[in-house]
Amino acid sequence: MKKIIFLLCFMILFSACGGETEEKMSARQIYAMDTVCSVTIYGEEKTADSIAELLVELDGAFSAYDGEVEELNRNGGGEMSESVSELLSDSGTLLFETGTFSPFLGSVTELWGIGSKNYVPTDEEVSKALESAWIYNAEATGNVLTLKNGAKLNFGGVAKGYASDKIREILIRDNVKSAMISLGGNVYVHGKKPDGALWRVGVRDPKRTENDWVCTLSLKDKFIISSGDYERYFERDGKRYHHIIDPNTGYPAESDLLSVTVVSESGVRADGYSTALYVMGSEEALRFWREKKDFELVLICRDGRVIITEGLSEAVTENREAGYTYETAHR
Repeated sequence: MKKIIFLLCFMILFSACGGETEEKMSARQIYAMDTVCSVTIYGEEKTADSIAELLVELDGAFSAYDGEVEELNRNGGGEMSESVSELLSDSGTLLFETGTFSPFLGSVTELWGIGSKNYVPTDEEVSKALESAWIYNAEATGNVLTLKNGAKLNFGGVAKGYASDKIREILIRDNVKSAMISLGGNVYVHGKKPDGALWRVGVRDPKRTENDWVCTLSLKDKFIISSGDYERYFERDGKRYHHIIDPNTGYPAESDLLSVTVVSESGVRADGYSTALYVMGSEEALRFWREKKDFELVLICRDGRVIITEGLSEAVTENREAGYTYETAHR
């Protein structure tokens, strides 16, 4: 649990408030969805409690190890909770939009076991596991799911984004004006800070430690979510095998990107897009961004470039000491 202070992809950069605020700070830190989740709100304790309870509930729903998803996978389907049904629908939309994100890779991710058994499978094993991952092996009728031919769900690439969306609903319901949520580095900033300043979120330098960043983004009411090959991986015979699986090959994606950061008003899209665009690579990621027009990007490339889309031009502060070259992408 070393990520308690600097969580995965981001550092949240705090500065002292300029004066007194009428709202008191309520904070929670719990372990859920396989990561440390930090909740900081300026509002009632009951709101922070509600968010913590939600995270525990969703952890039980989405876990592929001991939760509802695991039971569905083991039984070849069954009745889905509202949360799992909603996330499956959202994930299907992401699959059709991108072609490089899939919620049906459970058999493939289990085969590799990245972060646990760290196994390098044979081509035959990958091919067999990938056969079960096609969408036609899953059928949902209402809230009842049928999984065929060994198909298994895995929501690891989108569950925290969904949770962030649900947290935002609680913040709006309870009329909270200022909050910052970090689910293992998947960040949502709600409103402005109590002193009226924008929140500053640091985008991690994937070549260095969790404390280093390539730029900071000053934002409000946005989800900021990254994916990269530095998050979970193992090395074998001089080769790195990371956790972002290309659903078209069954192997860790071979990308010219080190990381993708998506800034969006939707947690599910930010989470799913960050994974899908990493698999696409920089050229296709920018093409997709130009078509969609409803999110922004920070792309960190293996050749030392940081590409920042034009919608972030007023929000970004570059860290020129990091040794990258910075470019602005235009529509």
